[in-house]
Amino acid sequence: MLTYTGLASIPKARSQLAIGVGFAMIITGTTCLFVSVLTLMTDGVAATTHWWQAIATAAIAWLLSRYTSRSQT
Repeated sequence: MLTYTGLASIPKARSQLAIGVGFAMIITGTTCLFVSVLTLMTDGVAATTHWWQAIATAAIAWLLSRYTSRSQT
């Protein structure tokens, strides 16, 4: 009978992918927030869209990190 030893590492690879995506989202959210603060200082109300995008990205990254930490235990 054939055994697939590579399949045992799929959950670990999935959690590592989720961690990588989470870090990318945190970096993206931080960058968006930084850019929106700079734009808000120079442009006024027009930058509020970027501000909400940064908050949404940070919230998704936080939820993803909580899901990842639960799946590793």
